[in-house]
Amino acid sequence: KGRGGKYILLPEGYDGPLLPNSYVYHQRTNHGFAILRPIMSDASQDNLDKAATFARGIKVYPLAEADNPLANNYVDIYDKNVEMTPVLDSDVYAELHEIIQEEVIEEQNLAMMGLLKRIGIEKGQPFRPDDRAKAIYTAAAPEALTYMIEQYHQHLNPWMYDGTKWSVLSPPGAVETEFSYEFPNYFDYHARGALYYAIISSVKNYGTATFYLDLAETSDGEWLNGSNNYKLVVPPNVPARDFWSVVAYDLETAAWIRDMSKVGIDSSRPDLVANNDGSVDIYFGPKAPRGKEANWIPTAKDRKFFLLFRFYGPEPALFDGSFRLNNIEKLN
Repeated sequence: KGRGGKYILLPEGYDGPLLPNSYVYHQRTNHGFAILRPIMSDASQDNLDKAATFARGIKVYPLAEADNPLANNYVDIYDKNVEMTPVLDSDVYAELHEIIQEEVIEEQNLAMMGLLKRIGIEKGQPFRPDDRAKAIYTAAAPEALTYMIEQYHQHLNPWMYDGTKWSVLSPPGAVETEFSYEFPNYFDYHARGALYYAIISSVKNYGTATFYLDLAETSDGEWLNGSNNYKLVVPPNVPARDFWSVVAYDLETAAWIRDMSKVGIDSSRPDLVANNDGSVDIYFGPKAPRGKEANWIPTAKDRKFFLLFRFYGPEPALFDGSFRLNNIEKLN
Protein backbone atom coordinates (compact mmCIF):
# COMPACT_ATOMS: atom_id res chain seq x y z
CA LYS A 1 0.00 0.00 0.00
CA GLY A 2 2.92 2.32 -0.64
CA ARG A 3 4.27 2.43 2.90
CA GLY A 4 7.31 0.24 2.28
CA GLY A 5 8.56 -2.49 4.55
CA LYS A 6 10.71 -5.57 4.98
CA TYR A 7 9.49 -8.72 3.26
CA ILE A 8 10.86 -12.15 4.09
CA LEU A 9 10.46 -15.08 1.70
CA LEU A 10 10.85 -18.44 3.42
CA PRO A 11 10.85 -22.04 2.26
CA GLU A 12 8.19 -24.34 3.64
CA GLY A 13 9.16 -25.72 7.05
CA TYR A 14 11.51 -22.89 8.05
CA ASP A 15 11.52 -22.38 11.84
CA GLY A 16 14.61 -20.19 12.32
CA PRO A 17 14.96 -16.54 13.41
CA LEU A 18 13.06 -13.75 11.67
CA LEU A 19 13.30 -9.96 11.56
CA PRO A 20 11.06 -7.80 13.75
CA ASN A 21 8.28 -5.80 12.07
CA SER A 22 8.57 -7.72 8.81
CA TYR A 23 6.04 -9.23 6.42
CA VAL A 24 6.59 -12.98 6.18
CA TYR A 25 5.62 -15.09 3.18
CA HIS A 26 6.32 -18.72 2.37
CA GLN A 27 7.40 -19.43 -1.18
CA ARG A 28 6.01 -22.71 -2.46
CA THR A 29 8.57 -23.06 -5.26
CA ASN A 30 12.37 -23.30 -5.24
CA HIS A 31 12.67 -20.66 -7.96
CA GLY A 32 10.72 -17.43 -8.19
CA PHE A 33 10.70 -13.82 -9.26
CA ALA A 34 9.11 -10.56 -8.20
CA ILE A 35 7.68 -7.71 -10.25
CA LEU A 36 7.49 -4.06 -9.21
CA ARG A 37 5.43 -1.73 -11.38
CA PRO A 38 5.57 1.97 -10.53
CA ILE A 39 2.45 3.80 -11.69
CA MET A 40 3.34 7.30 -12.85
CA SER A 41 1.07 10.15 -13.91
CA ASP A 42 3.14 10.55 -17.10
CA ALA A 43 6.38 9.34 -18.66
CA SER A 44 8.30 12.57 -18.15
CA GLN A 45 12.03 12.27 -17.53
CA ASP A 46 11.50 13.55 -13.98
CA ASN A 47 9.04 10.74 -13.21
CA LEU A 48 11.26 8.13 -14.89
CA ASP A 49 14.19 9.28 -12.76
CA LYS A 50 12.07 9.08 -9.61
CA ALA A 51 10.96 5.54 -10.48
CA ALA A 52 14.56 4.45 -11.17
CA THR A 53 15.74 5.99 -7.90
CA PHE A 54 12.98 4.20 -6.02
CA ALA A 55 13.86 0.87 -7.66
CA ARG A 56 17.53 1.26 -6.72
CA GLY A 57 16.49 1.77 -3.12
CA ILE A 58 15.11 -1.77 -2.94
CA LYS A 59 17.57 -4.16 -1.33
CA VAL A 60 17.46 -7.93 -1.71
CA TYR A 61 19.73 -10.24 0.32
CA PRO A 62 19.78 -13.60 2.13
CA LEU A 63 18.12 -13.53 5.54
CA ALA A 64 21.34 -14.94 7.01
CA GLU A 65 23.13 -11.74 5.94
CA ALA A 66 20.53 -9.36 7.33
CA ASP A 67 22.93 -7.89 9.90
CA ASN A 68 25.53 -7.02 7.27
CA PRO A 69 24.07 -7.36 3.75
CA LEU A 70 26.26 -7.00 0.70
CA ALA A 71 25.61 -4.12 -1.68
CA ASN A 72 23.12 -4.88 -4.45
CA ASN A 73 23.98 -4.68 -8.14
CA TYR A 74 21.31 -2.93 -10.21
CA VAL A 75 21.28 -3.77 -13.92
CA ASP A 76 19.50 -1.30 -16.21
CA ILE A 77 18.12 -3.10 -19.29
CA TYR A 78 15.98 -0.20 -20.53
CA ASP A 79 17.51 -0.25 -24.04
CA LYS A 80 18.30 -3.98 -24.19
CA ASN A 81 16.38 -6.79 -25.85
CA VAL A 82 15.75 -9.60 -23.37
CA GLU A 83 14.18 -12.69 -24.92
CA MET A 84 11.79 -14.22 -22.40
CA THR A 85 8.85 -15.34 -24.52
CA PRO A 86 8.18 -19.07 -24.21
CA VAL A 87 8.03 -21.07 -27.44
CA LEU A 88 5.59 -23.96 -27.61
CA ASP A 89 7.42 -26.33 -29.92
CA SER A 90 8.84 -29.81 -29.42
CA ASP A 91 11.50 -28.46 -27.04
CA VAL A 92 8.94 -27.44 -24.41
CA TYR A 93 8.67 -31.03 -23.15
CA ALA A 94 12.39 -31.18 -22.32
CA GLU A 95 12.09 -27.77 -20.64
CA LEU A 96 9.15 -29.05 -18.59
CA HIS A 97 11.17 -32.10 -17.53
CA GLU A 98 14.02 -29.83 -16.42
CA ILE A 99 11.69 -27.66 -14.35
CA ILE A 100 10.16 -30.69 -12.64
CA GLN A 101 13.63 -31.91 -11.64
CA GLU A 102 14.32 -28.57 -9.93
CA GLU A 103 10.98 -27.97 -8.24
CA VAL A 104 8.81 -29.27 -5.42
CA ILE A 105 5.93 -31.48 -6.52
CA GLU A 106 2.86 -30.38 -4.56
CA GLU A 107 0.04 -32.69 -3.62
CA GLN A 108 -2.53 -31.03 -5.88
CA ASN A 109 -0.26 -31.74 -8.88
CA LEU A 110 0.19 -35.47 -8.31
CA ALA A 111 -2.56 -36.36 -10.80
CA MET A 112 -0.83 -34.23 -13.43
CA MET A 113 2.47 -35.95 -12.64
CA GLY A 114 0.80 -39.26 -13.45
CA LEU A 115 -0.22 -37.94 -16.86
CA LEU A 116 3.29 -36.63 -17.53
CA LYS A 117 4.81 -39.98 -16.63
CA ARG A 118 2.83 -41.53 -19.48
CA ILE A 119 4.72 -39.34 -21.95
CA GLY A 120 8.17 -39.86 -20.45
CA ILE A 121 8.40 -36.93 -18.02
CA GLU A 122 9.09 -38.10 -14.47
CA LYS A 123 10.88 -36.60 -11.48
CA GLY A 124 14.18 -38.31 -10.76
CA GLN A 125 14.28 -40.08 -14.14
CA PRO A 126 16.13 -39.13 -17.35
CA PHE A 127 14.22 -37.73 -20.32
CA ARG A 128 14.87 -39.95 -23.34
CA PRO A 129 12.04 -39.76 -25.87
CA ASP A 130 12.32 -42.04 -28.89
CA ASP A 131 11.66 -40.89 -32.46
CA ARG A 132 7.96 -41.70 -32.22
CA ALA A 133 7.60 -39.61 -29.04
CA LYS A 134 9.53 -36.73 -30.62
CA ALA A 135 7.15 -36.72 -33.59
CA ILE A 136 4.18 -36.62 -31.22
CA TYR A 137 5.74 -33.72 -29.28
CA THR A 138 6.37 -31.77 -32.47
CA ALA A 139 2.72 -32.05 -33.51
CA ALA A 140 1.19 -31.63 -30.06
CA ALA A 141 2.91 -28.44 -28.88
CA PRO A 142 1.47 -26.03 -31.49
CA GLU A 143 -1.93 -27.70 -31.18
CA ALA A 144 -1.82 -27.08 -27.42
CA LEU A 145 -1.00 -23.41 -28.01
CA THR A 146 -3.90 -23.00 -30.42
CA TYR A 147 -6.23 -24.64 -27.92
CA MET A 148 -5.10 -22.36 -25.06
CA ILE A 149 -5.46 -19.24 -27.22
CA GLU A 150 -9.03 -20.17 -28.12
CA GLN A 151 -9.92 -21.08 -24.55
CA TYR A 152 -8.49 -17.89 -23.06
CA HIS A 153 -9.87 -15.37 -25.52
CA GLN A 154 -13.15 -17.03 -26.50
CA HIS A 155 -14.45 -19.28 -23.73
CA LEU A 156 -13.03 -19.06 -20.20
CA ASN A 157 -13.25 -15.39 -19.29
CA PRO A 158 -16.67 -13.75 -18.88
CA TRP A 159 -17.68 -11.02 -21.33
CA MET A 160 -17.64 -7.59 -19.71
CA TYR A 161 -20.44 -6.10 -21.81
CA ASP A 162 -23.33 -7.69 -23.70
CA GLY A 163 -22.85 -7.37 -27.44
CA THR A 164 -19.09 -6.79 -27.39
CA LYS A 165 -16.00 -8.97 -27.45
CA TRP A 166 -14.36 -7.36 -24.40
CA SER A 167 -13.74 -9.94 -21.67
CA VAL A 168 -12.23 -9.77 -18.18
CA LEU A 169 -8.59 -10.68 -17.66
CA SER A 170 -8.96 -13.95 -15.76
CA PRO A 171 -11.60 -16.58 -14.97
CA PRO A 172 -13.68 -16.14 -11.80
CA GLY A 173 -11.87 -17.28 -8.67
CA ALA A 174 -8.37 -17.15 -10.13
CA VAL A 175 -7.00 -14.03 -8.50
CA GLU A 176 -8.94 -14.42 -5.26
CA THR A 177 -7.10 -17.70 -4.68
CA GLU A 178 -3.72 -16.21 -5.70
CA PHE A 179 -3.78 -18.03 -9.05
CA SER A 180 -3.81 -21.41 -7.31
CA TYR A 181 -7.13 -22.52 -8.86
CA GLU A 182 -7.88 -24.47 -5.72
CA PHE A 183 -11.62 -24.65 -5.15
CA PRO A 184 -13.46 -26.53 -2.38
CA ASN A 185 -14.28 -29.51 -4.58
CA TYR A 186 -11.88 -29.40 -7.54
CA PHE A 187 -8.58 -28.12 -8.94
CA ASP A 188 -9.06 -26.22 -12.20
CA TYR A 189 -5.93 -27.16 -14.14
CA HIS A 190 -7.77 -26.45 -17.42
CA ALA A 191 -8.34 -22.75 -16.67
CA ARG A 192 -4.91 -22.38 -15.14
CA GLY A 193 -3.16 -23.66 -18.25
CA ALA A 194 -5.06 -21.34 -20.56
CA LEU A 195 -4.56 -18.30 -18.33
CA TYR A 196 -0.80 -18.77 -18.12
CA TYR A 197 -0.61 -18.67 -21.90
CA ALA A 198 -1.68 -15.03 -21.63
CA ILE A 199 -0.25 -13.62 -18.40
CA ILE A 200 2.58 -14.56 -16.06
CA SER A 201 1.67 -12.64 -12.93
CA SER A 202 -0.85 -10.32 -11.32
CA VAL A 203 -1.00 -7.69 -8.64
CA LYS A 204 -1.89 -8.96 -5.17
CA ASN A 205 -5.10 -6.93 -4.95
CA TYR A 206 -6.39 -6.99 -8.52
CA GLY A 207 -9.06 -4.36 -9.14
CA THR A 208 -7.94 -1.78 -6.58
CA ALA A 209 -4.90 -0.44 -8.45
CA THR A 210 -5.58 -1.71 -11.96
CA PHE A 211 -8.22 -3.48 -14.00
CA TYR A 212 -7.72 -4.92 -17.50
CA LEU A 213 -10.06 -5.92 -20.30
CA ASP A 214 -9.11 -8.21 -23.18
CA LEU A 215 -10.12 -7.98 -26.85
CA ALA A 216 -8.91 -10.40 -29.54
CA GLU A 217 -11.75 -10.40 -32.08
CA THR A 218 -13.96 -8.17 -34.16
CA SER A 219 -17.70 -8.12 -33.45
CA ASP A 220 -18.24 -10.97 -35.94
CA GLY A 221 -15.64 -13.21 -34.30
CA GLU A 222 -12.69 -12.61 -36.63
CA TRP A 223 -9.24 -12.63 -35.00
CA LEU A 224 -7.51 -9.24 -35.08
CA ASN A 225 -4.89 -9.37 -37.84
CA GLY A 226 -1.90 -7.04 -38.08
CA SER A 227 -2.26 -6.77 -41.85
CA ASN A 228 -5.60 -5.00 -41.43
CA ASN A 229 -6.49 -1.52 -40.20
CA TYR A 230 -8.84 -0.98 -37.25
CA LYS A 231 -10.29 1.87 -35.22
CA LEU A 232 -11.37 1.83 -31.58
CA VAL A 233 -13.45 4.76 -30.31
CA VAL A 234 -12.78 5.18 -26.59
CA PRO A 235 -15.79 6.89 -24.98
CA PRO A 236 -15.33 10.06 -22.91
CA ASN A 237 -15.05 9.99 -19.12
CA VAL A 238 -13.15 6.70 -18.83
CA PRO A 239 -13.54 5.60 -15.18
CA ALA A 240 -9.83 5.63 -14.26
CA ARG A 241 -8.57 7.97 -11.53
CA ASP A 242 -4.96 7.92 -12.70
CA PHE A 243 -5.03 7.19 -16.44
CA TRP A 244 -6.08 4.59 -19.00
CA SER A 245 -4.09 2.84 -21.70
CA VAL A 246 -4.54 0.36 -24.53
CA VAL A 247 -1.68 -1.98 -25.49
CA ALA A 248 -1.33 -4.39 -28.42
CA TYR A 249 0.11 -7.89 -27.88
CA ASP A 250 1.12 -10.64 -30.28
CA LEU A 251 -1.60 -13.33 -30.13
CA GLU A 252 0.83 -16.25 -30.26
CA THR A 253 3.42 -15.10 -27.71
CA ALA A 254 1.18 -12.85 -25.56
CA ALA A 255 4.17 -10.48 -25.51
CA TRP A 256 4.49 -7.03 -27.03
CA ILE A 257 4.63 -7.05 -30.80
CA ARG A 258 8.30 -7.35 -31.70
CA ASP A 259 10.30 -4.41 -33.09
CA MET A 260 7.50 -1.85 -32.98
CA SER A 261 8.13 1.88 -32.47
CA LYS A 262 5.51 1.83 -29.70
CA VAL A 263 3.30 -0.85 -28.18
CA GLY A 264 0.44 1.20 -26.76
CA ILE A 265 -1.15 4.56 -26.06
CA ASP A 266 -2.17 6.05 -22.73
CA SER A 267 -4.33 9.00 -21.81
CA SER A 268 -1.43 10.92 -20.27
CA ARG A 269 0.37 11.38 -23.60
CA PRO A 270 0.53 15.11 -24.34
CA ASP A 271 0.18 14.54 -28.10
CA LEU A 272 -2.95 12.38 -27.85
CA VAL A 273 -5.76 13.93 -29.91
CA ALA A 274 -9.29 13.82 -28.46
CA ASN A 275 -12.57 14.51 -30.24
CA ASN A 276 -14.81 17.44 -29.32
CA ASP A 277 -16.98 15.24 -27.08
CA GLY A 278 -13.96 13.91 -25.17
CA SER A 279 -13.86 10.54 -26.93
CA VAL A 280 -10.59 9.32 -28.46
CA ASP A 281 -10.12 7.47 -31.76
CA ILE A 282 -7.31 4.88 -31.56
CA TYR A 283 -6.02 3.37 -34.82
CA PHE A 284 -4.28 0.02 -35.33
CA GLY A 285 -2.52 -1.26 -38.42
CA PRO A 286 0.80 -1.69 -40.23
CA LYS A 287 0.84 1.97 -41.30
CA ALA A 288 -0.47 5.08 -39.57
CA PRO A 289 -3.43 6.86 -41.20
CA ARG A 290 -2.39 10.25 -42.52
CA GLY A 291 -2.51 12.83 -39.73
CA LYS A 292 -3.37 10.21 -37.07
CA GLU A 293 0.17 9.22 -36.05
CA ALA A 294 -0.25 10.28 -32.41
CA ASN A 295 -3.35 8.07 -32.01
CA TRP A 296 -1.91 5.06 -33.88
CA ILE A 297 -0.53 1.75 -32.55
CA PRO A 298 1.53 -0.22 -35.10
CA THR A 299 0.90 -3.89 -35.81
CA ALA A 300 2.94 -6.53 -37.65
CA LYS A 301 1.73 -7.76 -41.01
CA ASP A 302 0.47 -11.36 -41.04
CA ARG A 303 0.63 -11.58 -37.22
CA LYS A 304 -2.55 -11.83 -35.18
CA PHE A 305 -2.77 -9.62 -32.10
CA PHE A 306 -4.98 -8.79 -29.15
CA LEU A 307 -5.56 -5.73 -26.96
CA LEU A 308 -5.53 -5.10 -23.25
CA PHE A 309 -7.37 -1.97 -22.15
CA ARG A 310 -6.01 -0.93 -18.77
CA PHE A 311 -7.77 1.16 -16.14
CA TYR A 312 -5.32 2.57 -13.58
CA GLY A 313 -7.29 3.49 -10.49
CA PRO A 314 -10.60 1.96 -11.66
CA GLU A 315 -13.76 3.74 -10.51
CA PRO A 316 -17.30 2.43 -9.84
CA ALA A 317 -18.63 3.29 -13.33
CA LEU A 318 -16.44 0.50 -14.72
CA PHE A 319 -18.34 -2.10 -12.72
CA ASP A 320 -21.91 -0.75 -12.41
CA GLY A 321 -22.63 -0.80 -16.14
CA SER A 322 -22.69 2.94 -16.69
CA PHE A 323 -19.51 2.81 -18.80
CA ARG A 324 -19.01 0.57 -21.84
CA LEU A 325 -16.11 0.13 -24.22
CA ASN A 326 -17.01 -0.06 -27.89
CA ASN A 327 -16.27 -2.91 -30.24
CA ILE A 328 -13.31 -2.42 -32.56
CA GLU A 329 -14.11 -1.43 -36.14
CA LYS A 330 -12.34 -2.98 -39.13
CA LEU A 331 -11.46 -0.31 -41.70
CA ASN A 332 -10.42 -2.49 -44.64
